[in-house]
Amino acid sequence: MRFHPEIRIFLLLSSPAFALLFTPSFIGLLFAMVCIISSLVYISQARNGNGGKIGYVSIMMPSIFIMLSRGYFSGIIFAAANSGEIAVLLIAASIAFAECGLILGRNYDVVNQYRVKFEMSGFEAEELETELGIFVKHVQGRMLRVLFFSVGILALVMFTPIVRLSPVIGIAVVGFILVALLRLFTMERVGSKQE
Repeated sequence: MRFHPEIRIFLLLSSPAFALLFTPSFIGLLFAMVCIISSLVYISQARNGNGGKIGYVSIMMPSIFIMLSRGYFSGIIFAAANSGEIAVLLIAASIAFAECGLILGRNYDVVNQYRVKFEMSGFEAEELETELGIFVKHVQGRMLRVLFFSVGILALVMFTPIVRLSPVIGIAVVGFILVALLRLFTMERVGSKQE
């Protein structure tokens, strides 16, 4: 049984919301509702090819919740949720699925944009479906690589010894890793331009 792309995107994008519902705090419930609403808004916009950046909320909300539950910003925000290790692990794992949902959503958004443009340019329906199918397979391959790296990084963080870093150094290390991964997955292959 195949699900409609919009249902798959919603389930992946809102997976952090389902994980946040397992936390016994009002903040978790609030963040879960924000994730669900932003996922629905994103899907309705992507249907017309105008997805925008609201899909990133599904990654930001659980990340902020994890920082609050681990004591970051506790001097500024006093309503930090003290969640158990299992709940935090579940939320962290759900972020990888939200990343996949975001990639599928961006894929769906771009395909809808190009479908309209190609049909207006006079492409035949069969040719259009073939070309977009190749594009979808390419993006899904990247999605699987991103999921593999995300789960690998999560496992690395969970099973390595705890290292005490200052918040500034910790943020710098995470930023460096994110920039390196973004460059790895978004850089153009030199051989792909040569024909």
